[in-house]
Amino acid sequence: MPDKVKVPPHECDINGGLTHALYLDYLKQARCAVLMDLKFLFEELKVQKIGFVVLKIDLDYLASLMKGDDSIIETTLNRISMLRLGFAQIIYRVPDKKFIST
Repeated sequence: MPDKVKVPPHECDINGGLTHALYLDYLKQARCAVLMDLKFLFEELKVQKIGFVVLKIDLDYLASLMKGDDSIIETTLNRISMLRLGFAQIIYRVPDKKFIST
C-alpha cells in the first residue's frame, strides 16, 4: 500500500536533505497507515493492555530525499507468528522512481 510524502523545507538539514531521524518517522507513519487501512483495533488493544514493540529496524540509505521532493513509501505487511508482525518498506522518489532506502 503506497503512502505519498512531500519533503517540507523545515524537515531538512542545512544542505537541503531530509534529516536521518525523519526517514524513520516517515516509515512509522506508513506502517500505521497500513494497520489503520486494515481496520486494526488500536483502542481495543490498549484497553487489553496490549502494545507494539519495535524489535529491529534495518535501513539501507541509497540516496537522499531533498527539500520539495515527492516520495512514495511502499509497505508490505508480513505475519511472522501469532504475536509478531513484520514490515518490508521501500522509499522511492517521484517521478523518477529512484530508490531512496530499503
